[in-house]
Amino acid sequence: SSHFLKPYLLMLHLLSPILLAGLGRGLRPLRRSTRDIEHRSPANLKPFNKSDSPREIQPLTDALNQLFERLAYAMDSERRFTRDAAHELRTPLAAVKTQAQVALRSADDDERQLAIQQVVAGVDRATHLVRQLLILARVDPDVSIQEYEKLDLNDLLGESIRELTGMAEACNISIQTSKSEPGALILGQRELLGVLIRNLLDNAIRYSPQGGEVDCSTSVSEHHATITIRDRGPGVSESGMQRMFDRFYRGLGTGQTGSGLGLSIVKRIAILHNADIATRSRTSTDPGLTVSVSFPLAPMLRGSSQ
Repeated sequence: SSHFLKPYLLMLHLLSPILLAGLGRGLRPLRRSTRDIEHRSPANLKPFNKSDSPREIQPLTDALNQLFERLAYAMDSERRFTRDAAHELRTPLAAVKTQAQVALRSADDDERQLAIQQVVAGVDRATHLVRQLLILARVDPDVSIQEYEKLDLNDLLGESIRELTGMAEACNISIQTSKSEPGALILGQRELLGVLIRNLLDNAIRYSPQGGEVDCSTSVSEHHATITIRDRGPGVSESGMQRMFDRFYRGLGTGQTGSGLGLSIVKRIAILHNADIATRSRTSTDPGLTVSVSFPLAPMLRGSSQ
């Protein structure tokens, strides 16, 4: 038997260098791509040149290029967020410093007391802005919420109204619930949905006139549960409607000094819950803004309604 094996062993011995050379030549583009990845700086997110990759690994190259594109977008968003946040924080901090200096220099008790009150108000504004920034940073990454639970929009709305009743009373605003349909069950994250509703209510209270009211309601359709909040404020211009969910946007001439982040947080949380936002600004003779957020019904409820 060894007599018959000798030719095969000899042939294998002669062909091994050729096979290894061919395998090395075939793997050369893969090794080149590997070296390219190893020596790339974290900031280099340029796509790979597909013409340099063998056909067999082009699906991997495509996937890497798509990943680089998403990372570039995320890094650009992070840079813009940091730049905008730094700009927004600079203003209230400068105002606090100015009022503190006034209080230190003033010899008049009334003037000093007023300056100290302005310092406290400035700290409150800065605290609110930082809180909103932290919330936005939490919900901003391009990831989906993993832990859902079945929640009732009516319960969430009631909790948020109770939390903001003191703020509304201080502004002489009444919060009314005109319609509350049962069965408004959705899947979501309780804490984030609470933030969404509170921001909508906070925005409506801030822009309502003294003695006005904020109207809240829930409704249920075949596939969606919707929460609607309407104020009696000045409304929003057409250009403002297009930008009202942008970060740090505040309408001109409103007299409000909020962070400009509340509605951008609402938008981000709605996206994470596959919800749709609809807005409507009424006429100058019948002012106000209406914001509706429609969530997909919880699967079991949707199945039973068909």
